[in-house]
Amino acid sequence: MIDLHTHILPAVDDGAQTLEESLKLLYVLGEQGVDKVVLSPHFYAHMESAETFLNRRNTQAEVLKKAVESLDVSLPTGYLAAEVQIAKNLWRFEEHFDELCINGTKYILLEPPYMYWENWVFDSIHEFINNDYLPIIAHVERFLRFNPKDRIERLLAMEVLFQSNASSYSLFRKRRFLYTLIKQDRIHSFVSDAHNLSTRFPEMADAQKRIRRRFGEGQLAWFDGQAEEVLKTAIPLFESKNERGTL
Repeated sequence: MIDLHTHILPAVDDGAQTLEESLKLLYVLGEQGVDKVVLSPHFYAHMESAETFLNRRNTQAEVLKKAVESLDVSLPTGYLAAEVQIAKNLWRFEEHFDELCINGTKYILLEPPYMYWENWVFDSIHEFINNDYLPIIAHVERFLRFNPKDRIERLLAMEVLFQSNASSYSLFRKRRFLYTLIKQDRIHSFVSDAHNLSTRFPEMADAQKRIRRRFGEGQLAWFDGQAEEVLKTAIPLFESKNERGTL
């Protein structure tokens, strides 16, 4: 499996806070069958500049890379990115958008705001498309409580990719919504969005089991193909070793 959305980099956002926790999260994902992981800490344009964020992210990425490479244990291959929240002032950081993409690609992980979506939200997504970026919308099912059906449908009609969180498949309302979208080929991946090992832990294996039971192996293979395409030109931060071992 490929996990296109995690918060595993240590002490960058509200995800893993220590290097030890980061390594444990990678190990747990590997145990669940994940062999490639996108490291995508939150970037909030209203809280800090892109330069400040990228400096913090890149520093911690090097810390994690050195730790992974020093271990005699196989952990998933890691790719550097960011989860970028759509905001009115986001485009003032346009010169840094390539660095916010999954490294080596034009895919950018976007998080819509947790509010009623006014037209500027859709305009911002269109602007990414018009500038040759390939938006991936994070956990579309989490916005049902903030927007009516017509707003959700307007987003779903856009030429972007949509992620679903693995944890949502254990929740009836969100699972029902996602199953409908899967039947329509409008969900392109399921991801852990893992933050820690207590309250927001990886649930990839459970989601995989539920999707297999409902849709069969063919659907899982389709998800894998979509994720492989996203990472086709991606440049790894660190790569998996052959021996699994234990931490």
